[in-house]
Amino acid sequence: MARDDLGERKHARVGFERPGFLILEPDGPWLECFVTDISEGGAGLRVGSLALPKNFMLLLTENGEVKRICRLVWRRGEFAGVRFPTVKELMRRDSGDPGA
Repeated sequence: MARDDLGERKHARVGFERPGFLILEPDGPWLECFVTDISEGGAGLRVGSLALPKNFMLLLTENGEVKRICRLVWRRGEFAGVRFPTVKELMRRDSGDPGA
């Protein structure tokens, strides 16, 4: 069921309530998390006390077939909100554009 109050969000989030995995650095280990909700543009995660970098990979399936690059937006205790940056945003960042 979609949430009615979008607040500042562009996309409605829906309850997901499934385990996921985080990869915090290239070739790093898969670390367990819990995806609480998800939308086209981002997700809510329960990550415990795990320190998160600004950018990381979220695996949404046990085999790692479905994955999203994430950018940390907020952190409150064991919960974090992330957005899924666009290819354009990632290209700007990789090119050294300070507007990224």
